[in-house]
Amino acid sequence: MYDFLSRVEWAVVIPIYIILILTAQIRYGLMAGLVYFVSSIWKREAWFRFRVYQTYAKKAQIKSEIKWSLVTGVIFSTMEMGVIVCNYLGITQIYTDFSEYGIFYFIFSVIAMIVLHDAYFYWTHRLLHWKPLYKIHKIHHDSVVTTAFTSFNFHPIEAVVQFSILPILMFLFPVHWLSITLFLFYMVIFNLSVHNSYEFYPKGMVRNKVFGQLSTPTHHSLHHKRVNCNYGLYFTYWDRLFGTLHPEYEEIFESVKDRAEEIKLSMDQPQKEAMS
Repeated sequence: MYDFLSRVEWAVVIPIYIILILTAQIRYGLMAGLVYFVSSIWKREAWFRFRVYQTYAKKAQIKSEIKWSLVTGVIFSTMEMGVIVCNYLGITQIYTDFSEYGIFYFIFSVIAMIVLHDAYFYWTHRLLHWKPLYKIHKIHHDSVVTTAFTSFNFHPIEAVVQFSILPILMFLFPVHWLSITLFLFYMVIFNLSVHNSYEFYPKGMVRNKVFGQLSTPTHHSLHHKRVNCNYGLYFTYWDRLFGTLHPEYEEIFESVKDRAEEIKLSMDQPQKEAMS
């Protein structure tokens, strides 16, 4: 342990660590803030029909989500710094020469990280719903009507669990820095999407054998409301395989889309009558 610490150049590590924390907070704040501003303020009336539940989160909830998201940002940055140090010491499988494995492996690695993360998330998520551990996860579930800020609204222990997939992947198989960046970008965007509670996916998608395997905001919103179902992140096949998919998920998704269409028709009718 002492040998490990003695090999670390702390005069370099500490400034990088501070930059990582500041960058993480600014990046997440801008992304989550932009999604929330566009959907729930700027387009609040125009997009109201797309909401899974036609209610909005209270200000107190949003403040709590931002507070815990800031804590999560510090924890994520700390663990990221640990990964950087491990890579500097040559004990990860991160590579920088793109030609070393080629474009096809690069594409495969991004897909593999998403698929493996989904499996990891499903099982750790179910574990956090185990009664002795649920008090850790309850902070995230205090948000029944979710927002973009719910995405990283974690208890510190859960934040460690959530980020741990990254070092696992980096020790498991070779990954390029760019593939890691793409994976993390996809993860954040998807998290913001499913927590923001606006259903933009087309009607009929969830009944399709291929596209129905993708998770939706309705899928995750049901999890926050009913708690004991829909544990998957990116996909629904783990829920389908182990019987944890909400039995009325597809019907509820269709009802959300039908309601959106009915609201649109009711909004368009006065305009048509005024023009006739």
